[in-house]
Amino acid sequence: AAHFIEDELLRTITRQAESTITSSDGARSHTLKNSNRLVTPELYFEGAFGIKTGFTLGAGHTLVAVAERGGHTLISVVLATAEDSKEASARESSKLLSWGFDNHTWENQ
Repeated sequence: AAHFIEDELLRTITRQAESTITSSDGARSHTLKNSNRLVTPELYFEGAFGIKTGFTLGAGHTLVAVAERGGHTLISVVLATAEDSKEASARESSKLLSWGFDNHTWENQ
């Protein structure tokens, strides 16, 4: 995650809720939808982007997410939420990121 956030192109791509790509001849197009609900209207979180959503039987719905606010960046990692839904990891990430921004004292302040 720390290396990922250093790449501006990856940051830009993962901020997008969706994007349509078209074949070089223009004959086909596909809309790609971001499965990170923190960057979609569904559960939008200000400043959120990336990094990885997932699901395994052992870990349940998972999310590694990043958010930037006021020049500061936080990374959250959520595994094995108590709730078994596709939105649970985004809701828990939102809680973690909110808590971090609301309660952390930054060294440069």
